[in-house]
Amino acid sequence: AKAMVLSDDVVVAASAGHPLASATSVRWKDLVQQRWCLPVAGTLMRDHLQQVLAARHLPLPAHYVETSDMAMVSALFALGPWVTLVPRRVALRHLAAPTGTVLPVAVPDARDSVGMIWNEALPMRPTARLFRDLALRRLTGGITRT
Repeated sequence: AKAMVLSDDVVVAASAGHPLASATSVRWKDLVQQRWCLPVAGTLMRDHLQQVLAARHLPLPAHYVETSDMAMVSALFALGPWVTLVPRRVALRHLAAPTGTVLPVAVPDARDSVGMIWNEALPMRPTARLFRDLALRRLTGGITRT
């Protein structure tokens, strides 16, 4: 069973002065030629980017830095033309104008899940217990374990 708690689409963001920032349409073939702030290997965004590129038979960008630190990405965006792949909420919070912009390119949805593990023998913090109970209610259609 699945229960949606939070969902966000994924976007490609570019620095405000990037040549693609004013484009009306952007192709993945052109994106891999750009300088990238690649998400760190092993993260959801890096795995998703690799899947998107592999589906299009494209390589990872050759010119990149690896960082998932949005303060670093924002600083790089201020220094020159860079692109990155991030959830839309992250782009709006950290990479919006005047720092950057979302590029007009379709990005498939990222598939991800979050699990919760707890030890019945240990007391749980009240907020964690409330979240667990909410998730269990949504997953079981109203039946809650205690």
